[in-house]
Amino acid sequence: MTPPLLAPLPSREHLVTGPGAESPWRLGFHGTRAHIGDLQHIAPALAALQTERDDTHLEIMLGAYTPANLAVLPRTSTPKPLPWNEFQAYQQQQRVHIGLAPLWDSPFNRGKSFIKFLDIAAMGGVGIYSRRYPYTEVVQHGVNGLLADDAPSAWAECLVRLLDHPTDAARMAAQAAEDAKHIGACDKAIAIWQGRQ
Repeated sequence: MTPPLLAPLPSREHLVTGPGAESPWRLGFHGTRAHIGDLQHIAPALAALQTERDDTHLEIMLGAYTPANLAVLPRTSTPKPLPWNEFQAYQQQQRVHIGLAPLWDSPFNRGKSFIKFLDIAAMGGVGIYSRRYPYTEVVQHGVNGLLADDAPSAWAECLVRLLDHPTDAARMAAQAAEDAKHIGACDKAIAIWQGRQ
């Protein structure tokens, strides 16, 4: 079933560019422990980013389960995972500039939905997603997010593209929010459940 957008969409003042622009840029990985392997695939890109630049803050919401090689990176926080209802409240308060949704090819991942597209939009950000289903169903590369190939270098290129072109990043985040409203419209989920009665 297509996941519904349950969170209200925020304003995106944090993506304003020019004088008074927010710094550092907040990057977020808010996947579960089931995606630690996916995260490790892009670890070289994140390590390079956090050691070569000083304008980013990386949040990995895995707490004690955060891979050690990522937990020790500069300007990186590792808050503990939250139960779903608490995460929904957190999501409404926390903003990200860039959300990370790596998804490597595996039987488990082939059954995943595009919920992270909705989650990243709900936090006011633009996402970088693995270039595979289900993200290829909802993400138009360069329009409402970026699709990255599996090589860490591809993720690094996407990160640098967004960081170095904040106006484009803000435009993609705005389009992602519009698309999230449409594809995550709750009336679609309601219709599915009412049809099962």
